[in-house]
Amino acid sequence: MRRNGLVLVLVLGLSVLAGACVKDRPSSGSTSAAASGSGNPSAPDGTAAPPAGSGPTGAPSVAVAAPAPSVNVTVLAPGHFAIEATRETSLTTNARLERKNGTGWQALENLDLGTGYRLVEACPPRDTAAPRCVTIAPGKTLRPVPWQGLGCSAQCNATCRANAWEGPGTFRLVMSPCDGGAAIEGPTFELPDATFAGREAFARWGLAAGLTRVAIVRLVLEGAARDDVPRPANGRIFGYTTVPASERRLVGTDVEALAALLRAPKGFDDRIQKRCAMKTMVGFRLERSLASTSPGAHTETTEMAIDFTCAKLFAVRGEGAARTVTATHFDPSRPAFVELVKRALPDDPEITKLR
Repeated sequence: MRRNGLVLVLVLGLSVLAGACVKDRPSSGSTSAAASGSGNPSAPDGTAAPPAGSGPTGAPSVAVAAPAPSVNVTVLAPGHFAIEATRETSLTTNARLERKNGTGWQALENLDLGTGYRLVEACPPRDTAAPRCVTIAPGKTLRPVPWQGLGCSAQCNATCRANAWEGPGTFRLVMSPCDGGAAIEGPTFELPDATFAGREAFARWGLAAGLTRVAIVRLVLEGAARDDVPRPANGRIFGYTTVPASERRLVGTDVEALAALLRAPKGFDDRIQKRCAMKTMVGFRLERSLASTSPGAHTETTEMAIDFTCAKLFAVRGEGAARTVTATHFDPSRPAFVELVKRALPDDPEITKLR
């Protein structure tokens, strides 16, 4: 009887042990997550364990790249901007201009008597508020009314009793999305000192910004088709007809020499008015490299025409609201212009006679 009882206890013990082994073994047709690499293994308490690589002993996690900014800014000239979007984007109309201050940036205050710099392609009527936001569609370009480099008459405030020039310095345009996202910063640009505070002087200074290549060509007055703001056209510069086969490229240091002439502090008279019949004219195509947050190379071509008989200079650049026409007289720097043009067009009989 005792022997039978021992046998019965032994059998029951083996049955319990076998049941435990079956419970711990994976079910038929399943594979361990750790062995297969799919799914997450269970933690001892039955909850899902963290994915492999997320713990302190796993492989480093791969960071997800942030989406590329949808807005790009190109500086067409100091204070002149072209804004494009890769997808439809709404920006607050009120932007800000910032000056580099040591290692940081400081927003310009009280521009246009407190109105500030706005992303508007035309100045609204006085005392009329602009819309809170402006939307840029893909493939479209927003060219706001340029900043004039001044504080009181910065953009749309035409009259001011106490204007102040904001240069010299390094500046940038900063915009904000209407949905409250991260600020969008444009490329930096330079402002000259107060010597160039006038409208014509500032525009002329900008013609030399980023100047890389220059073509020179003879112009004729006969049959010239011009209007108040001439548009680019083949065979014309500032609306004046080019002489066939006369175009040459400035070489050597003559590109730098032309840039220096355009930025000569006392090389022009922006106030004089002459009644004079123009005769000997030369045209220039100025190719400028533009700073941009958009990938790739960005350039703009400016047209410039000068007349040696009356010492007049005309230039036009930009499009839309950013289109700028410059007119002045270069009497103080005429000898330097004569020397430059003679080097560039040594075989032109009329040019060689200039004095």
